[in-house]
Order: sequence, then C-alpha cells, then structure tokens
Amino acid sequence: MISNPLMPNLKKVFWIHFTRVIAVGFMIALLVYFVSFFIDFSIFLLPFDVLDIELDISAIKIIWIFCLVVFFMALSMGFVNYIYLKNTKYTFYNNRMVISKRSHFKEIFYKNISRILYDQKKLFDVLFNSRSIILELTGLKDKTIKLEFIDNADKVLDYIQNLIEINEKLEYSKINVSKKIEYPRINVNKKVKNTLAKK
Repeated sequence: MISNPLMPNLKKVFWIHFTRVIAVGFMIALLVYFVSFFIDFSIFLLPFDVLDIELDISAIKIIWIFCLVVFFMALSMGFVNYIYLKNTKYTFYNNRMVISKRSHFKEIFYKNISRILYDQKKLFDVLFNSRSIILELTGLKDKTIKLEFIDNADKVLDYIQNLIEINEKLEYSKINVSKKIEYPRINVNKKVKNTLAKK
C-alpha cells in the first residue's frame, strides 16, 4: 500500500549521506596509510622546523585526526540533508500531484508527465533499498522533477503510472461523450414555408 502523501525516508536520508562521507574518508585514510610506507610524512613538517616549532606527528596520528574530521563532516552532511528534506511531501490526487518543500508548493497535472523512470542505480541505493524517481515533464517550465529517497520505488512508480493511465482514460471518455451528444437540427425555413402554405 502506497502512503499518501508520500515522503522521503528521513532516516535513510541521514544514513545514506553519513555512510557516503565515511566510505570516501575511509578510502582516503587507507590510501594515506599505504602511501606512508613509501613517503616519509616528516618532510611536511620542515616549515615548522624553520620556525623552531617541534611537532611529533606520525602517519597514524594524521590518519586519526583525518578520521575525526571525516566523522564530523559525515554527521554534518547527514543532518543538513535530513533538515533539507524534512518537510518534503508528494501528495497524489485524481488528476494531479502536489509537491511541497518547506513553504514552496508545486502542482503538476498528470497530463504534463510524459515519462517516468528511475534515477541511476547506485551502491547505497541498493544497500538502503531507496531510490529516486524522475518525472519527465512537457508543457511546463521545469523539464524534470525528482522524487528523492523513496522506499519501494518500483511500487511507487507503478502507482503513479496507474494514476496517469486512469486520468488519460477519464479525459478520453469525456471527449467521446461530448462528441456523442448531438442536438437535433431544426430547419426553420422549411417549417416557415409549410406554415405559410397552410394559410
């Protein structure tokens, strides 16, 4: 069952961004550790020696400092994206959907959606079972709209596609009904002629 309004999974928003930064930081730290076997990092302390400042910093200490910095950066990225998407909602109606982000609202009629597709699959999307859905638009200023960090994106995509198809059928049936309604044409001249002839 698809919830309406639909919202990004905020816990996953936080953890996806947090994990991305940690993963990048870990790879850099690992690279620095291996490079330390070939390069003596003490050469970077030469400017301090010139100023008679003694610093005893090993490669391990540098890595630990770097890891702490990365950890706090990861926390920051997680919280920033959490707050950014906190008030995001996607509400679906019979003939349109409304996207609300904080104090901004955007109304999109289903007839303006030309195509629905998934965002490119990434490693963290697979790990957290969360993807973004892209709506390609026509007849509007914006050419695409992205529904971000959606759980069970395949079911949501089918749900939106179904709403679009139902709306198309309703619009088509309205056109057909209006075409079928034909009013009888009265030939006024003929009636007038018959009346005059009787007189």
